[in-house]
Amino acid sequence: MPRALILSPQPWDGFQVSKHHYAQALAKAGWDVVFVGPPDPALPPGSLQFTKTNIPGIQSLSYRQWFPYKLKFHARWLFDWLMQRLARRIARECGSLDLVWDFDNAYQFRDLRAFGATQSLFHLVDDVSQHGLGDKRADHFFYLHHSFCTHAGGRPDPAYDLGHGLGRVHADAARTAAPLVARNSDSPVHVGYVGNLGSGWLDWEMLASMVDNHKTTRFTFWGPLPKDPPPALAGLLGHLRVTFPGLTQPRDIVAAAPGVDVWLVPFGPGGAINSHKVLEYLSTGKPVVMDWLEAYEGSPLVAMGAAPGDGSLPDVLANVLADLDHWSTAEQMQARRQYALTRTYDARIARVFDILGDRVPPLCVGRMEGTDAA
Repeated sequence: MPRALILSPQPWDGFQVSKHHYAQALAKAGWDVVFVGPPDPALPPGSLQFTKTNIPGIQSLSYRQWFPYKLKFHARWLFDWLMQRLARRIARECGSLDLVWDFDNAYQFRDLRAFGATQSLFHLVDDVSQHGLGDKRADHFFYLHHSFCTHAGGRPDPAYDLGHGLGRVHADAARTAAPLVARNSDSPVHVGYVGNLGSGWLDWEMLASMVDNHKTTRFTFWGPLPKDPPPALAGLLGHLRVTFPGLTQPRDIVAAAPGVDVWLVPFGPGGAINSHKVLEYLSTGKPVVMDWLEAYEGSPLVAMGAAPGDGSLPDVLANVLADLDHWSTAEQMQARRQYALTRTYDARIARVFDILGDRVPPLCVGRMEGTDAA
């Protein structure tokens, strides 16, 4: 069985993000995966700790270096040399490696050649923590956005621009859901948002005004509430038309999605490049009302503000709700769902392996779905 080592700035346990989804897609495609998180200061110095996960084919590896971590900031050359020794030790413990796939924007391991894998990938799905640290001498440099590549000191190539992927829970739900039909215009409108409700970019005064402006519309905000909610959010907590279910598992949100008519993506004044949340929303087929995102500029699949930070989200929502039947035809909803399904993590790794060609063992395509990568 081919073996891959995935390097992540987040540990395996906890909130599942893109690195975890890539690991699961690889394991599903017949690979043995070792998922390496960041250094764990709770372990004894020099520790390597392998742990089975609840996903067949994936084990996690926790480690703590035997030397002071502060060397990274005060003697970077020495830190990098010692981390190369640690990389060789990890490789010996893992056995022969066909692939190292590095998502770590904090540059714990700065030279991927030390792992001795057949092929190495540096894949930035987050912007770098420090500009100009290089491409880690990887064989291939993939990225979520071209600016991440340039900030690291690389040269962008459109073939290596992967974008976000759609997680398995949402993809499976989209594939098995009943056929989409036009919305019943007589039913009350339900607007939904999923995310960390304590995020600094959420403008709760604006969101409260949207609730106030649409007197017959229900709103649900899924996600953890901050300990000290700002006044505008606190004012919504007892509102009869606003529900806060708290931190909710993705499967439960997917189960509730058929009852949502419109999804929100409020990024506030700063604007943003992209968001994985949009693919999750699109997979339900329902209209998406959002602040400006570069990745969806000009897309007919979403209703979006015209420019970053233009404050137009309340107007965009009002326009969509005023003509919701137009935005909720079966044809439009099916187009959104199909777009999302071409961007599953199975499809993402299939695209990566098309580039790698015969330099690594192939994926077990028969165990994958949605590999028609765009």
